[in-house]
Amino acid sequence: MNAIATEEERVMMLKVWWQRNRGWLLGLVVVFVVGFFGYKYYSGEQLKRAEQASLLFTDFFGAYEANDMERANTVAAQLQKDYKNTPYANSVALFFAQEAVDQNDLAKADEQLSWVIHNGAGFAKDIARARLAQVKLAQQQPDEALKLVNEISPGSYQPLYDDIKGDALVELKRYSEARTAYIAALEAYRALGFETHLLQFKADALPQG
Repeated sequence: MNAIATEEERVMMLKVWWQRNRGWLLGLVVVFVVGFFGYKYYSGEQLKRAEQASLLFTDFFGAYEANDMERANTVAAQLQKDYKNTPYANSVALFFAQEAVDQNDLAKADEQLSWVIHNGAGFAKDIARARLAQVKLAQQQPDEALKLVNEISPGSYQPLYDDIKGDALVELKRYSEARTAYIAALEAYRALGFETHLLQFKADALPQG
């Protein structure tokens, strides 16, 4: 399997990957939000702030659905400035990153995902690292992508990180290591009952040695 030749092809691969994993990743955001409120005890003031952030979050998506981007951007900026330690701010940043990828604006996607990595918590940071690693691959920075994936703690979503790791290692022409990563992802995905045809193709297409 040869390295992806052009930036256009890299962006297309990123979009395909994003679409393939969108449901899973958005589900992880939901888990993060629910867990945040299910396991963290709030004082009265903390609860008040959480409610305020929740209202802004609702306001953001209302403005977005109404195509009022000026209002949506204003609310998003307020969430990220005043409520950056809440899952709502993290979710808005992840949402904007996805929109940026859809519009081929990798620099904006990089900015939003980096914001989550530096300001987010728990699952949100791992989601952001996985997505940013794919953006780095599209930007022809496989070393940075590999570094990001290696910073993610192993867990239930390890096959996702192994898949990305394999892609980064292919770009670095470290084919034996890439095969190991793809096989690990394949086995984990199969155990979870996920489709693995694309991963199998990538593993089979690797040069020997």
